[in-house]
Amino acid sequence: MFQRNDLLKLSDHTLYTTILKRLCRAEHGFMSERAERLLIEECERRDKLHIFDTAQRDAHTYSAQVDEYNFCISRNIEPPAIARMHRIDYADHEELRAIIREMAGRAVPDMLHNIIRITSEGYFASDCTGNSMNQAGIDAGDVLIVQAGEEIRSGKVHIVRYRGRTIIKRIITQHDGIELRSESSDARHQTMFVDYSDSNDVQVVGYVQYVIKEVM
Repeated sequence: MFQRNDLLKLSDHTLYTTILKRLCRAEHGFMSERAERLLIEECERRDKLHIFDTAQRDAHTYSAQVDEYNFCISRNIEPPAIARMHRIDYADHEELRAIIREMAGRAVPDMLHNIIRITSEGYFASDCTGNSMNQAGIDAGDVLIVQAGEEIRSGKVHIVRYRGRTIIKRIITQHDGIELRSESSDARHQTMFVDYSDSNDVQVVGYVQYVIKEVM
């Protein structure tokens, strides 16, 4: 169990990840009231209660992704297109480099880091594991910088939760529904159409703004 003085030493990003991990465990009954109170008080002390609120929203999404991924692996089913998502709102320069290095084995370029910091609120770094969008320039192993949000931006590539799976698709809004378009050289990845009457099945996580690739 951590103490109040331990929290004082944490960066904003490490505080966020500490809260997130605790909340993910809390869904299985491991979060104590004392730990939750200390974490909330530390956010209040920094005048950044939004860090706790953000972690609380993310915990449910992350837990669902982990459960989904583990289920697919246990059943020898193709895993979801997105294996991990890391919020980078609160990361400083070195922490952001470490996140990208851990995800893809390479450091984030300074130029990309500077672009991200201009409008850093609400960003995720996500790794891509599938090829459903390879003809849009998104390949397995790429790291995606994603602007989080539930708003649909027609024509943009989005990360979406659909029928219990996390997928990458270009969303096109039509007069009678939503098109979740695959752009793949693999014919198994089909474009899907969702009628507006079933649109509650589509949960937009965010849209892709940047793709980090390893240059050969």
